[in-house]
Amino acid sequence: RANWAVGSINESSLPTEALMRKAGLKVCVMTEGTRGQHLWQPQCGWEHQPAIEVPSVLDSTGAGDSFLAGLLAGLRRGLSATDACALGSQIAACCIQTQGAWPQL
Repeated sequence: RANWAVGSINESSLPTEALMRKAGLKVCVMTEGTRGQHLWQPQCGWEHQPAIEVPSVLDSTGAGDSFLAGLLAGLRRGLSATDACALGSQIAACCIQTQGAWPQL
């Protein structure tokens, strides 16, 4: 049984706390593109984390995948959910400043 969920607000609205508790989730992350992401944890509720501002966006291809890669890498390194989301945002910010889907991150 999964205890984490990641989704996109572009696809749906924020899930209710009751739904997440019923599903047994410990963490839920909902991305919102240029607006950043929302992190839910039972002890904190929803917390909005703004996207990192960059000088210019060259290509948004792969930004969501880059965010998820950074999030997972942070968790693998033992970071908190909040810090892992911040790392995901940093990786996505690097990605969108590069042309093409294979930036050298």
